[in-house]
Amino acid sequence: MNFWQIVMLIIWFAMVSVYVWAIIAVLIDVTRREDVSGPMTVLWIVFLIVVPVIGVLTYVAFRPKLSREERRDVDYYRKAVVGDTTAADQIAALARLHSDGSISDDEYETLKAKVIN
Repeated sequence: MNFWQIVMLIIWFAMVSVYVWAIIAVLIDVTRREDVSGPMTVLWIVFLIVVPVIGVLTYVAFRPKLSREERRDVDYYRKAVVGDTTAADQIAALARLHSDGSISDDEYETLKAKVIN
């Protein structure tokens, strides 16, 4: 074996390792998600077996960004850090920012509408 054959073998091995890792990671993710039903999990697994490369890319592209567990953790973190502020508190904070000139009239109205809704 010459030098370039060894280099190509190393590159090939690295690509196969990443490919196998991606399939295993998607399989683990699809089976652990609470928001994916049983039949949908089976369909994803079959899709990964039939067309693995397209299956991995499709799953990564179309999976929800956060599962229910992750969303619950994010909400808990936000409540712990931000605290339980009321809409009136948030509007008062926006009014202070507006009076300080930190936000414009349009930004104030937009943010206030978000808080109210």
